[in-house]
Amino acid sequence: MAEDKVKRFVSIVYTETEGIKLQRRDKREPDRDWKEIAQKRIQSIVRRRFKRQKAAILDWVQRQAVYTKAPIPPDDLFEDEEWDIEDEAAMMHIILWEMGKGAERFSSSIGMTFDTSGINVRAAKFARTYLTKWLADLDRTSREIVRNALALFVETPGMTIGDLVKMLPFNEERALRIAVTETTRIYAKGQMIAAQELKEQYPDVRIIKTWFTDNDDKVCEICGPLHGMTIDVDEPFYDIEDDLYQDGNPPAHVNCRCWIETSTDILGHRERP
Repeated sequence: MAEDKVKRFVSIVYTETEGIKLQRRDKREPDRDWKEIAQKRIQSIVRRRFKRQKAAILDWVQRQAVYTKAPIPPDDLFEDEEWDIEDEAAMMHIILWEMGKGAERFSSSIGMTFDTSGINVRAAKFARTYLTKWLADLDRTSREIVRNALALFVETPGMTIGDLVKMLPFNEERALRIAVTETTRIYAKGQMIAAQELKEQYPDVRIIKTWFTDNDDKVCEICGPLHGMTIDVDEPFYDIEDDLYQDGNPPAHVNCRCWIETSTDILGHRERP
């Protein structure tokens, strides 16, 4: 019975990460190499954060009488000022760098020149808001899973510390999944910020965007139908749930590797590859 409970919990926690392997992005994808560099750096930041949190949780568990009642770890196990400063600084650098790459891609693809001096201001404003929310949401998800795992650990006779470790949400697959998703998001956001800057300077110019998938055996039922779709730059490709995380552009879901290309009606619509 105890083993079945553990297996069910592990299945729920890791369902979305099963089968994920480190692989190259589509060779057609713009700035593929730069994105993979950003992805590895984000994964490294997340892995480092997970390692510290896992160590803090296990140290706390070993010092508690966890066999007497279900423990609730204090929030400060997930909130360390030194960690936050280190992680925020590293992540901010990656966000601004990757958004800059996206903005450069937009600028080179539209076939016209415009003043790009305001892009950095827009990017910095977004990055500050995004980073604060991203770190908080990352820790909140981890905290919820840890609390459920600890409750199960206490309630299930025969469970060991080793069983508990398997249920903690600090694995390599989750770190990779996060890195893939956020790399996709940040680059696309850079493109959209550059598009906003152009629209303010040339409001009569129609800007369009086209969705592309990796078009391999991992393309999901969400993104598959979007492949090749071309719409106005201000329109969402899908229903918006969160104007910060989900703005109608890639990523459409966790671990999404899709991308967009932009153009203007001066050049016409891009052809679907």
